[in-house]
Amino acid sequence: MNYKNYIGSVEFSAEDNILYGKILGINDLVSYEGTSMQELENAFIETCKELDLEDENFDDEDDEEPRNIFEKFNVDDFDRLIDFEDDEDE
Repeated sequence: MNYKNYIGSVEFSAEDNILYGKILGINDLVSYEGTSMQELENAFIETCKELDLEDENFDDEDDEEPRNIFEKFNVDDFDRLIDFEDDEDE
């Protein structure tokens, strides 16, 4: 599910007979639940709106948007991160 810059997961618990999910790509664990897809979607949107309000009330100089965990990364940076293995062999 998507709302503004937020991405949400959809899971089903057969044991509890409930749909649930969490907002992906943020540092906090934020979840929502519902007994139908419509209820789950409404809960997801309300949760996103609450996060937006918290962000507006949070006085932070960085003012970052929620990080998208699916964003691209630079392969050269990744190579430098794993390059430490070569240094240990010397």
